[in-house]
Amino acid sequence: MVASPDGLRLVCSCGARLNLGEDQISLEQIQAELAATFDEHRAHARDAAGMSEGSEGGNSSAHACERPVFTVQNNFFGVSALLANCEHCGFCRVVI
Repeated sequence: MVASPDGLRLVCSCGARLNLGEDQISLEQIQAELAATFDEHRAHARDAAGMSEGSEGGNSSAHACERPVFTVQNNFFGVSALLANCEHCGFCRVVI
């Protein structure tokens, strides 16, 4: 993610473009939502593989889920949204 010199616009390699002033969201909120997304994906992948929270799991499918794929969905119920998807475990979440 790259910030403009004034720090008000963010551009991500996934295609997300945010204007922090216009979109009424702070960098801290974005960071919190991204962190929550990764935590939820990790838990979802672990549950899908039938693992407990502390287990290592050897060659389990949870290890195949390194990270979700982020995409921008324009006109998602009338707004643009940043979505996180994992085809391996079926995880899907609206990030922002």
